[in-house]
Formats: sequence, C-alpha cells, structure tokens
Amino acid sequence: MAARSRPAAAPPARIADIGRDPAAQITVAEVIAAAAARAGVELAFTFPGGGSNLALLDALEQYGVRTVLVRSEVGGGLMASTVADISGRPGLLVVGLGPGAASAINAVAHAWLDRSPLVVVADRYSQADEVTTGHQVLDQRALYEPVTKAYVDGGPDDIDEAIEGALRIALEPPRGPVLVEVRRDRARLPAAPARASAHVDSPRVHDPELLDRAARLVAAARRPVILVGEEARRQLDPAVLVALAERLRAPVMTSYKAKGVFPESHRLAGGILTGAEIERPLLSESDLFLGVGLDPVELLARPWPYEASIVALRLSGVPDPYLRPTLTLAGDLESSLAAIDCRVRTNASEWNEGEAAAHVTAMRDSLRAADGALSAWRAVEIVQEIAGDAVVTVDAGAHMFAVTWFWRSERPNRFHISNGLATMGFGVPAAIGAALNRPDERVIAFTGDGGFTINAAELETAVRAGAGVVVVVLNDASLSLIRVKQDALGLNRSNVDFVQSNFATVADGLGAMGLRAVDEDELRDALHAALAAAGPVVVDVVITGSEYAQIHDRIRNPS
Repeated sequence: MAARSRPAAAPPARIADIGRDPAAQITVAEVIAAAAARAGVELAFTFPGGGSNLALLDALEQYGVRTVLVRSEVGGGLMASTVADISGRPGLLVVGLGPGAASAINAVAHAWLDRSPLVVVADRYSQADEVTTGHQVLDQRALYEPVTKAYVDGGPDDIDEAIEGALRIALEPPRGPVLVEVRRDRARLPAAPARASAHVDSPRVHDPELLDRAARLVAAARRPVILVGEEARRQLDPAVLVALAERLRAPVMTSYKAKGVFPESHRLAGGILTGAEIERPLLSESDLFLGVGLDPVELLARPWPYEASIVALRLSGVPDPYLRPTLTLAGDLESSLAAIDCRVRTNASEWNEGEAAAHVTAMRDSLRAADGALSAWRAVEIVQEIAGDAVVTVDAGAHMFAVTWFWRSERPNRFHISNGLATMGFGVPAAIGAALNRPDERVIAFTGDGGFTINAAELETAVRAGAGVVVVVLNDASLSLIRVKQDALGLNRSNVDFVQSNFATVADGLGAMGLRAVDEDELRDALHAALAAAGPVVVDVVITGSEYAQIHDRIRNPS
C-alpha cells in the first residue's frame, strides 16, 4: 500500500494561549479546545448538533485539533477510542444533545469495559430552554453515569480546572470515559481566569518488601506461566518481558488486546488467554501465574478454574475478586517486572522451552476445520502472508476466533478488538481511527457480514478523511456465532440468516473500492490490489461458515 501522509493541520490561530495565560480572555469552548491540544489530542471525531457544538468545532480547529465528521455518533466514538488506545492520549468525541448523546452510548460502553480514555463533549439546552420544552430533553448525566468515570458541567467558572480534571481522570488507571456537558448558551461566554492546578503527580514507589516476596514466589515456581493483559500494551517494553520469560523458560500467554506485547513467533509464546477450555492443557500444569497488566474484564464470564498462586502486576490496586491474586503490586508495569527480574537470581523452573510452541501448534492444528471451501481461518492466513505485520482491528462474531488464533502479532498495540463489551460494528470504525492516527501504516479490519453492515456508512468517512483501510468481510450471510449456539440447542436457525449481499457493490456506492473473492486465488489477487490502492477498499470474501461450529466447540469445549 502506498504511504499516505496526514493532511497538515492549519496553524493554531491562538497557539500562544495553549499554555493558558490567566490574563487571556478566551471563551469556554476555547478553553476546552486548548486543554485538549495541551493533552496531545490531534483528532476530534464529531457528529455535531447545534448550540455549543458549533463553537467547540471552531475552537478545536483554531487550536490545531483536526475535526473529522463521522456518519454516526457510535462510529465516531469507536474511532476516538481506538485512537486513544494507540496514542495513549485521550480520545475526543463531540456529539449533539438528546438523540446525539444517546446514540453514542454503545461506544461509551465499549470505552468503559475496554479501558479506553474517551472524553465525550455533549451539547445541552440552556436552563431557560429546558424549562419551556421537553423536545429532545434527556437526563444525559444519568444516562451516562453507569458507564463513565466522571461528569463535568462545562460552565465559565473553573472550566480550566474542570476540563483538565476530565482529561486526567480519563487517563488514570483503570482508564475510561468521561462526559462533559456544555450548555448551548455557555460555549461562547468568557471563561473565568485560569487558576494554578493543585494536582501534582507523585512518583510510584515500589515497596521493596513486596518486590522481594513476589520475586521469591516467582523463583520458587517449578511451572510458572506469564499472563499478559491489556494494561501492558503501552506500559511495557517487550524486551523486559522477553528477558524474564527466557530466564524462567516460562510460557507467555496474552489476552486478545495484548497480542504482540510478547512476540507470537517467540518459542515461549503460549497462545491466547481468555479462560476457555482450549487453554487448559497448558494452564493446568502451572504452579504460579505471573499476571502482567491482566484485567479480569478480558476473560470469559466463568469461574477461574485454576488453584495456582497468582502474582499480579497492575497499574492500580483495584480489587480483583475474580482472579483473587496472592499478591498484587500496583504501579508501573515495566519497572515492576524489571525489579522482579533483578531479584530472581536462581529459579526452579522445570519447563522445557519447546512445550509452549508445541501447545500452540497443537491448538492451531485442532482449529483447522475445513469442508473444501474457502474457510475463515485460511483467509486470515492468506491476508497475513500478503500483508505481513499490519495493524489489525477485529469485529465481534464467529470469525473472531479464526482471527485471534491465526493472526500472529509481533509488536504491541497493533491488534485492536472490542473484548470487554464485544460489540458488533467495532471493526470498520476502529480501523478508520487507527488509519488516521497511523497514516503510513497498513490497517486491516476483519469483520463479518453482520458487523460490517452496522457501521458500513463510515466507509464514506474513510474516503473523505483519507483513511486507507482494507476491510476484509468474511461473508457467510448469517449471525454465525448465534447460529452455532442455536444449532447446539437444536433450535430453528432461520431467525439469524440473511440474504447473501454483495458488499463490494456497497463499497463502490460509498466511494471506496470494492472487490470480491470466492476462492484462495481470487482472495490473493484482491489483496494485492487492495494493498496497492491509495484509498479504502472492501474485500468481500464469500465463505460458508461451516467450520465455525467446530472451531467454537474446540475452543470452548475441547475433548
């Protein structure tokens, strides 16, 4: 794929104010925009209404934050969340009041359960208007309260402190979304003079006694296994993790979102961690688990079945009643891991270095179900053969199992999935956000026909914004995962099957390139054309989906 450069943002007209001179007279909207720019926000995704949105959009452009008009609030929220996950800076979504704020809820729920630092700025009627009308009036604060970390009422008094606090809270572990409301009669009001912030970040100091205890447990383990989760994506140099794993000869398993934190081609890579039965042959042999940034929200909703002790390294000391760690070290993951590594002078590990690789090979081989037609797992292998170590987004659905097991990631933070919420419709907007944040990277979205149609309109956003995504639709004309569950219960499956659609034609209609493949040769040809194209491409891969039931059964209930 040809490299694409991000369009240059216009120089901020008020760049001198980004430091927020207390004497500078700027508006509420400008204070919010300046704070976002100071926090490193480069992209704001918008589906604006009227009122305060309009002043904020103008202010964002003044301060050098590129605004991207999206086709839906939920699509924009998923884009913003993915940008936040990649960049480590807050994602920004601007929505209207009433239906605009309500439409964004699914994306906010994703940010809540998938730990994305998303800031949503919503319009709101003035107090006078709310008294005189019920039109589009919702208690937006109450609507968002269960899925947000904090709420900010954006008025002219103390707006500096409030918006700085919102951005900071979104980033504090566990990361998550924050709602900021700006009444439409306030956005253009002069903001009160800035006040010096009383917030001071204090360095995290590790307790030497806890580190010594953790190191003794690790050193004494005969069969340690390292379990890596989503917190490690941005917080850990993979070399530190590799060094400890090699010292212990310990298999390393990663959650979906942590794929690539430990290179999947490494001889100690032990495959995917979800809590599924397919993992039992390796996990049941362990006498100690070293959790590195592993959040229980990443695992299946079933009891953790293993009795081995758990030493948990987390960014914060949040309670974990699911895994019930023997010992938890809260703080910077890299320094915690390095300190343990330094203290493990000798170890009792009995692992043979070939055992992890043998486990992964056996598991992948068991999932290679086929009926002679082009299968999802084979399509994934072909995409990687041609695209290499691309940035990948994965939608929810039966195809997810094929992608997570057969796509190999070698670098961190390049595999993006809605895991905590597991919402369909994630793949396409997430890929657009990733492509806009990494304009010189190949970004591939894997989705099913169900997930693709939910946010297919965002292809037009990709065309207009210059996001060169390649969307691979694994199209079997069904809600396949639900079909698998129906079939297992002997129920009628007619309620989850669709008419076979041509998504290449849909792509053409939205200004993208559309290609179709029904066998391996056609898929290879389509991928070469897609990766050479300058703009977004949809590759509609027609499959039967007949292997999904076997793959699902072998992952969740292997014999």
